[in-house]
Amino acid sequence: MTCFLRLTLLFSCAVAVLASTQLRTERMLRNRGRYSDCNNCDCGCGNGERSGSSGGGVDTGSSGGSTRGRALHAAQDEDLKKEAEEIEAEAQMVVKEAKHKLRLALRQKSKKKRGRKKRKRKKCKCNESEDENMKIPLTKVRSIAGLDRDDYKGSAETPLMRMIEETTYTDQKSDMPHGRNARTVSSLMCKQDDRIYNAKGLSDMVWAWGQFLDHDIDLTDSAGSFGMANIEIYNEYNDDVLAHNGCSVIPFHRSQYVEEPRQQVNLITHFVDGSNVYGSDEYRARALRAEHDGLLKTSNDGWSLPYNTEALTNAGGTGSHLYLAGDIRANEHAGLTSMHTLFVREHNRLARKIKYYFKDASSDDIYELARKIVGAEMQKITYYEFLPALLGPYAPNMQRYRGYKRKVDPRIWNEFSTVIYRFGHSMVTGDLKLAKDGRIFDSVDLRDIFFNPGFLNKDDTSYLNADYLIGGFMSNQAQELDVNVVRDLQDFLFSSTNSNSSCLDLASMNIQRARDHGLQPYNRLREAAGLRKVKYFEQITSDSVVLSRLQNTYSSVDEIDGWIGALSEDHLEGASVGELIATVMAEQFARLMVGDPYFFLNDKDLWTPEVKKIINLKKVTLASVIQSNTIHKDLDPKTNVFYV
Repeated sequence: MTCFLRLTLLFSCAVAVLASTQLRTERMLRNRGRYSDCNNCDCGCGNGERSGSSGGGVDTGSSGGSTRGRALHAAQDEDLKKEAEEIEAEAQMVVKEAKHKLRLALRQKSKKKRGRKKRKRKKCKCNESEDENMKIPLTKVRSIAGLDRDDYKGSAETPLMRMIEETTYTDQKSDMPHGRNARTVSSLMCKQDDRIYNAKGLSDMVWAWGQFLDHDIDLTDSAGSFGMANIEIYNEYNDDVLAHNGCSVIPFHRSQYVEEPRQQVNLITHFVDGSNVYGSDEYRARALRAEHDGLLKTSNDGWSLPYNTEALTNAGGTGSHLYLAGDIRANEHAGLTSMHTLFVREHNRLARKIKYYFKDASSDDIYELARKIVGAEMQKITYYEFLPALLGPYAPNMQRYRGYKRKVDPRIWNEFSTVIYRFGHSMVTGDLKLAKDGRIFDSVDLRDIFFNPGFLNKDDTSYLNADYLIGGFMSNQAQELDVNVVRDLQDFLFSSTNSNSSCLDLASMNIQRARDHGLQPYNRLREAAGLRKVKYFEQITSDSVVLSRLQNTYSSVDEIDGWIGALSEDHLEGASVGELIATVMAEQFARLMVGDPYFFLNDKDLWTPEVKKIINLKKVTLASVIQSNTIHKDLDPKTNVFYV
């Protein structure tokens, strides 16, 4: 029997004693009164005889005996009362002592109970890593190559799909359509003389994230073996920068394809899954992994990407002076490299946290859970921040998400990849800002950091330039999303390394790429997107400058190249894009969400109590990832970094 139960019993007994004492006293006093009226009294008080009748009678008792008897009874009564009072006082003391002991016992029990609760909370907070029952909740993991649907749609090295099956190939197989010279169209439509800032206050992070995301969902290879379609430089007005640099053509390699008519191939997974961080094939994925604790390889004490020491395929060459990342284009410019660096740091931060909570977990399990979380973070940022900032009310409505639908085809549309999603080229600025603590303190010309990892590793502190570039993306207002393109992309693309760099124009190459893929022009794209075809140039834009350019470049609205027409449209209310871009982007990203069995809202592994100890995905923002992995520690994690 516990001490508490003993004290409870003691208190009950004390109460019973008190009650018994009080009852006994009452009986004694009551009996004394009863005996004074009976005939059995032998004290000589005369109470044993009844008094005479009221009608008169003789008093047979002695008055002296009666007095002595009453005195004796009075003394007895007094003694009886004293005895009863003493007994009752003792009983009350017993009860009082029992109450006191019981109160102390209850207080001690309450303290022990609170102590147990505190120790339990302390264990949950501080000693969870020692809990032998903690298991990493991985019921399923996404394959590196995206082979997760039973029909394999969305996996790496599979063809893009088309919104319009009919191609523009003149032979219905491969021959490119005829149109106005792409460099001429670029010169007439895209030349930017002055800075035009985004009217909604979007930051450079929009195009920076847009490019980083693009390199997660599509990549088409191009090489001379697939055919050449060089763009001639006519220099009709004797003002062509490339012509003055001695260029006669813009070299153009056609895209890899399968079947005929040509269908271009997506070399990476179609899903938003972090393939730009982890790779889309097992060989590259293994080359990126460290040998322990589920970490990814880094250089410079964890601050930078690893170098390409295994001579893997990379845009810009296979040299070991270039960085290695999940996507081959990570070295295109230092700003893009910085975004890759950010998410490698994030993976390793998560891996260390997972290792802390799950000490017995294998390196593979730690890697897979961290990879799963990073992919979920990229989806969360894309659908809850990036798309709403860009598309406004036309972004996918996340409240309507109802889980994975196998019938939905998640593959990337050729028209999306080649035309619509190249909107960001118009937002890029010619000089990337460097910022710390929200203040811009320097800048670097974009043309000077193409395939130039030296900007990030030239000395012991250059690694900080990655953080400064990310700070600049957040702090600098982007160029307007329109048909204009800065000269760094139009006349000096990749000028720092490539021998043909001075002969490249991104705008011309965008126009030529759509023709290479046999894609339909602007008006047919509108029709395929469920929009009305336009009949007049005035229906496209209310901007007099853009309208004049369109009329001088094309003889008919039906001839307008898709990329040019999409960027020329007036913006929708509340959005930074026109009708065609908004419609196609919203549909494409809805398909990527609903057709993905591992979309983060559908993946139960990500919402277990164990994973919630690692990350609360509901609170993840791009700002929170930046704040956790860079020098920008004062950044509020709730900040929407897609706005300045």
